[in-house]
Amino acid sequence: MFKEDAATGVAASALSAYLIDNGTESYQEGWHAFQVHQGEAMGRPSVMKAEAYVQLGKVTKTRITGSAVDSEQ
Repeated sequence: MFKEDAATGVAASALSAYLIDNGTESYQEGWHAFQVHQGEAMGRPSVMKAEAYVQLGKVTKTRITGSAVDSEQ
């Protein structure tokens, strides 16, 4: 049995901010999206779009959208 969530939006949002803050690319102002896949090994695949907004060279907000399998199924 897997002891993890099939989709962890908070972690995916934090990852998007981390990738921008610590990546090798320079990001212009605006929204930047990353596609995150999670839960495939446990048979509950999810796909999330994690986005981070860059303003004055810093991430100022994040958002998450996507789909996941209901954990009760």
